[in-house]
Amino acid sequence: MEDKVELWALGDSPGEAARIDPTSQTETERKLEDALANHPEMLLGDLTLVGRQIATQVGVIDLLGIDEGGRLVIFELKRGRVTREAVAQLLDYGSFFETLSTDELVELITASWNHDESFEEWYVDATPQDSLNDLRPTRMILVGLSADERAKRIVEFLNSDQLAIGLLTFHGFTHAGTTILARNLEGEDHPHPPRTRTRQANPMQKLRTLDEMAVSLGVTSVWDSAKENLDTLDSSYPKKNGITFHSNKHLPLGGRRKNRSSHTLTLEPSSDNGPNGRIRVTFFPAAVHLCRDDFTEADEALRFEKKPAFSTQVTGEVDKAWSCSLGEEDWNQHRHLLVSLCEKVAAAWKTPPEAKGPSTSNSDSH
Repeated sequence: MEDKVELWALGDSPGEAARIDPTSQTETERKLEDALANHPEMLLGDLTLVGRQIATQVGVIDLLGIDEGGRLVIFELKRGRVTREAVAQLLDYGSFFETLSTDELVELITASWNHDESFEEWYVDATPQDSLNDLRPTRMILVGLSADERAKRIVEFLNSDQLAIGLLTFHGFTHAGTTILARNLEGEDHPHPPRTRTRQANPMQKLRTLDEMAVSLGVTSVWDSAKENLDTLDSSYPKKNGITFHSNKHLPLGGRRKNRSSHTLTLEPSSDNGPNGRIRVTFFPAAVHLCRDDFTEADEALRFEKKPAFSTQVTGEVDKAWSCSLGEEDWNQHRHLLVSLCEKVAAAWKTPPEAKGPSTSNSDSH
């Protein structure tokens, strides 16, 4: 039995209804993939796309994303009807991903990652997870304009055995000169099965590695001081080149996701190739949003660098991260000001202002 969706537009008068005619499949095919790539919310709510047309040993992944829980989602797009062959192809992709180590998986994602911050930094800051090991188990979703009965039956059977696989179909209609897409998601009765925890890297080992890096860069004293004084929120997470400080409370501040990360402390080599490195303190948009007046005032002394943040980190008012690079002399001069900012952000996180919608202005670009 074929999928059949019919739509009517209801008028202002009681009982008024006009049938909306389906558009041609060819026209819908032409528009669908680009629309999905530019509007991932059409696929899943709070989805972040991290790759498109990714070449692997078993084929080309059409779209790769991270869901709101931090799990990897593979999308297989079919221009026409989804068949059982498409289900087999998606299972091939999913089983291949499960054979990869976490490092191999991140390397695959990084190949199509085109943002200033690393994928690991973004993942820890933008999702509820603290480890890249939480990318899996992988979710799989088939996307097409319809699906045959055998494909539906297989998807239903696989979901009954706790495998997270979904079937997403779109139907195109034309109304008042506009193409309308109707969305229908089947399967995935268990989209979030219990996670199989793999052994995670020891945070203490990561901290020791960072301390050794500080020694090699000649910034041990400033690094130790900054670590102790900037730790003002609920928790922290050591990463490859620094530490992220965040709250356990996720705040809705008008962006695509709720915010939890305040600032990071990272190590970096000297910009002039000198013998000593530097530390960098970066405040995420959420921190600036919560204490905007304080940051504006502090900017006169610290001369923050302001760079666009990843879309899932922005708020309704702030779309840039504010950072400053400091040597030992700079840190000693501005330590009290930076600590004060961190303390004010921590206090504001407990009693945040009411979230506002996305702003059309770019008021933090000066």
